[in-house]
Amino acid sequence: MLPRENYEVVVIGAGAAGLEAALVLGRQRRKVLVLDSSAYRNAASDAAHMLLGQEGTAPAILRSRTLESLKDLPYVDYALDTAKTAEVTCHDQREHVTIHTAAGHTIVARRLIIATGQRDVCEQVDGLAEAFGRYAFHCPYCHGFEASGKDILVLAIPGVPIAKAIFQALYLKNRFSSSVRLLTPERDITGDFAKLLATSSIDVVDGEAKTVTGSLGEVSVITKDETTLRCELAFATPPTESAAKELIESLDLNTRGACIMTDDHGRTSCHLVFAAGDVAVSPEEQEPMTFVSQAVAEGQRTAVWVDQDLFMESLGMTDPPQIAPSDES
Repeated sequence: MLPRENYEVVVIGAGAAGLEAALVLGRQRRKVLVLDSSAYRNAASDAAHMLLGQEGTAPAILRSRTLESLKDLPYVDYALDTAKTAEVTCHDQREHVTIHTAAGHTIVARRLIIATGQRDVCEQVDGLAEAFGRYAFHCPYCHGFEASGKDILVLAIPGVPIAKAIFQALYLKNRFSSSVRLLTPERDITGDFAKLLATSSIDVVDGEAKTVTGSLGEVSVITKDETTLRCELAFATPPTESAAKELIESLDLNTRGACIMTDDHGRTSCHLVFAAGDVAVSPEEQEPMTFVSQAVAEGQRTAVWVDQDLFMESLGMTDPPQIAPSDES
């Protein structure tokens, strides 16, 4: 059973953005509940990078340390549970968000922060989901340094614009390794892209990845025509989907692709619901950044504005600011 059923703020997601939001709000003595589905996008990664004072620390350790620090805040509760659906309801002549969880709980909150992140859709290549964070990576900023001087194979993934794989290969060749190959159907490479790859001396392997297996330093990629390619590590950018699709649909939030549209304060198209981390995108962004430090910053920023929203409401200033417009494209 949950300690209580009514909160000022419910934070859905216990990644960097969600835990930072809970930390900020707990220090403002807000009654907060963190719902943790335990499905983390970076669960397999053994190191987070470019994080001030925590370079190389495993995401699991960062989560564990933060959860321990939250125990010192009597205003923050934590539960292993998944929010499934939610709706805006009225209690005591005031609007609230009512959340329904997979474990059968019904929770009422004055504000909701969605920080569930995205999920990589890796089903197109067998073994890719298991390889991510171990011997396959999708961010040269996060893992390029460790790839320095290695034999790298970049995989183009169906459903993702070929430009992403091409520019990833070009960047890895420019910054980290002289040995970079790109696995993609040659028919997909046209015009300027072909010239760029040729100028950069990147070998294009004609084919599509079927299976990825191995370990760091000894990776095998089998193509759909049963050719086996070997490399020391792979890079790939799969398509993504929201990790809380049912929840987002139940609230009828404005979205762009896998992300929830937000304004500069993290507010969504529902004035009681906010979003932070790589589940959120502003109208000015094409897609969110996926760095841990960025998620921390956005969780902090959103929590501050949620606290201010509640504070202003207590003063009788209840008109919500302008929300992000819907993306109809």
